Amino acid sequence: MATIPINPDRAKNNSPYIEPGLVYYGSYKNEKPPIQLRIATDGAGQSGLMRALADKFIDDRVIETGCKPFAVSWIKSDTAGSFNNLASGAADLSITYHPAAEAIAAQQGFTDRSVYAWRDHFMLIGPTSNPAKLKPSSTTSIFDLFGQLFRGVVENPAAVRFLSRYDKSATNVKEALIWTTIGQMP
Repeated sequence: MATIPINPDRAKNNSPYIEPGLVYYGSYKNEKPPIQLRIATDGAGQSGLMRALADKFIDDRVIETGCKPFAVSWIKSDTAGSFNNLASGAADLSITYHPAAEAIAAQQGFTDRSVYAWRDHFMLIGPTSNPAKLKPSSTTSIFDLFGQLFRGVVENPAAVRFLSRYDKSATNVKEALIWTTIGQMP
C-alpha cells in the first residue's frame, strides 16, 4: 500500500525519475536501447533474479513480436518503497512479497491486479555455539523456534541477541508477523 499521495498523472508520463539500480538490455547491450519498463523491487534485484528474468523477457519479446529492442530498469526499493514508486508513477510494476499490502494497493487504485509468481524462503540462523539453546527438529515450527529464541533472550540477555533489519521490507514484515503470532516483540 502507498504511504504517499497517489499521482493522478502517473500514466501520462509526468512521473518522477528515479535513478535505476541497474539497467538490463538482454542481448542488445551494445545498442543501449531506451528503458521501456521500470520494475521496483529489492531482493529479486540483489539476487540477480531480475537480470535473468529481464534479459530473457527482452530477448523473447523482440524475437516473438518483432518489436524494437528495449531496456528494463531495476528501481531498488523495499516493499513499502515499491508501492510508493508505483503510486508516484516512478515504476511501471513491482515485485513484492506482501499479499495484504498488494490488496490495499489495488483498493487505493494505483494497481489493477496482483499476480502470484513465487514464494520467498526465509532462514533463521545463528552462531554455531547456539547461545539461545534452540532445539530445532523436523517437526519444530518457526513459531516454536522464535519462542525458544525469546526465552533465550530472557534467560541470558548478555549472550543472546536478535538482529532485525527493522526497515519495513517484506522480510521485516514477515519477521514481525512471527513475533506477534507468538505474542512477543524482540
